[in-house]
Amino acid sequence: MSIVTKTGDKGETGVMGKRLSKDDVLLETIGELDELMAVMGIVKLKIKINELIIKNINNDLYKISGLLAGWKVEIDLIYKKEKKMKLVNRFLKPGDDLDVWLNWARTVCRRAERRMVSLNKVEKIDKNILIFINRLSDYLFIIEQGWNSLTVPLR
Repeated sequence: MSIVTKTGDKGETGVMGKRLSKDDVLLETIGELDELMAVMGIVKLKIKINELIIKNINNDLYKISGLLAGWKVEIDLIYKKEKKMKLVNRFLKPGDDLDVWLNWARTVCRRAERRMVSLNKVEKIDKNILIFINRLSDYLFIIEQGWNSLTVPLR
């Protein structure tokens, strides 16, 4: 099987037996999730702690990308983390390279969420997917704040 099929040379691609324009909102959404998975992979390599959590997040993102139904997301994890941390109500300046990667992951996650909202206007998607991606960006912010407080003095 060849990767190069030439079927996408005219700006379309095949998804689930249909031909879609490469700028279709579904493909935009999947592309944003793809980028988020790549950034989360780098975060996993850098952070060395809670690798299982990052792996599970990436597994969920992979499932969402395929628009599969029936997966379960533990959103309580975000609330548990948030209760343990003193959150600041201001913008944070990244402290080190991991902090920058976490910040990038969060912003990519927010962009993916905006694409999902656009997709939802055209083609209804499971509300739990929207909830998950919103809470994931919150979770990434919480992780970033926790890491930032260890590396950058608060002033």
